[in-house]
Amino acid sequence: MYKIQLLGIGMAEERKTTVYNDVCRVIGRAVVLLNGQVITERTIWLMLKAQLDQLDDGNEYMRQIYSTAISWMEERM
Repeated sequence: MYKIQLLGIGMAEERKTTVYNDVCRVIGRAVVLLNGQVITERTIWLMLKAQLDQLDDGNEYMRQIYSTAISWMEERM
């Protein structure tokens, strides 16, 4: 399982699972939006960055989720 440190040390296991699931969802959403294009780690990373740029500033939780997903993709490039 990946390291999930973004939201703080000592998170309950349930919270970690929720964050992990949300990160996987945003990566999956990026893949769906890339339908018809070549899907690579880089194209997923670019789509995640574009989606992060479109988020409202007030949605800090989702900004953290997208930032974590971007970091995961950077580790694989």
